[in-house]
Amino acid sequence: MSWVANVILTTDLADEVRGDELSQWLREQAPTRHGAGRGVGGLARTTTWGGWKNPECAVFTGVLNHADLDAVVRHVERMPWAHPEFLQLLIQDQEEFFFRLWMFRAGRLVELTPPQSQVEEEVWPRGLEQVRGGYLRTALPDDAELLADMLVEAINWPEDRALTRRQILDDPRNAHYVAGWKRDTDFGVVAVADPSPDRSPAADDAPGSPVGAAWLRYLPADDPGYGFIDADTPEMTIGLYQPWRGRGIGRALLRRLLTDAAGRGITRISLSVEPGNGAQRLYESEGFVVVGTDDGGSLTMLREVG
Repeated sequence: MSWVANVILTTDLADEVRGDELSQWLREQAPTRHGAGRGVGGLARTTTWGGWKNPECAVFTGVLNHADLDAVVRHVERMPWAHPEFLQLLIQDQEEFFFRLWMFRAGRLVELTPPQSQVEEEVWPRGLEQVRGGYLRTALPDDAELLADMLVEAINWPEDRALTRRQILDDPRNAHYVAGWKRDTDFGVVAVADPSPDRSPAADDAPGSPVGAAWLRYLPADDPGYGFIDADTPEMTIGLYQPWRGRGIGRALLRRLLTDAAGRGITRISLSVEPGNGAQRLYESEGFVVVGTDDGGSLTMLREVG
């Protein structure tokens, strides 16, 4: 499956030539998401806008394939626009249901994105994958605190373990799973409680609130994770608030993450699980196999994707 992004660029008429230059860069030099190869498609000058007698801007549109969108934004920012104050860059990534907007502010290209509450309450619930008791959505940049909570839940899986959030996140062996979220190569899935009024939520869980997440992150050889295989194999982390376990949500998160990984061209995924953790049965049933153990005795599991 191709990973596509829809792009709209509007410029001052004096910057039409820059729009053409951007399109040529996209076709010939723009990097892909995983740094393999160059060229991700181009933009076409489709119309001018503002009236047929006195058009005010030029409009470029196109579909990019496997583009490193952060690199695209940075390149647009560096180009010598004659009138950057009139430029608008809109991008709809394949994993998103809305366009994100960038405009120049004080010489920098700044993202003007719908607020998190609007994204969750007005955009994401429409047509998303339904699961028992809720739905799944893509993990957003503003989900950093949620993922940290899910990491704490994952580590504190035994009933007799009650490490504090600070104890867990102050340990660099744990913190690197969420620090700096969301990096260019990070992605994940969030499970959200069903906002419908007839649902009976678990105690203390308001309808529409996140209850679990699964995500992938690449870690380097000099800062490996517990389930490290190599720098080219992302490691999965998955966590659920305790009242929501055993309802099939973890399996739904895992399957959605595997599907998204295949769409990004990822060929294998690793994870770490402690002996005795019932989640191992879930992983095995979804195709993960044990390939080793770390120094602390945790099992390293691997799954081929695709």
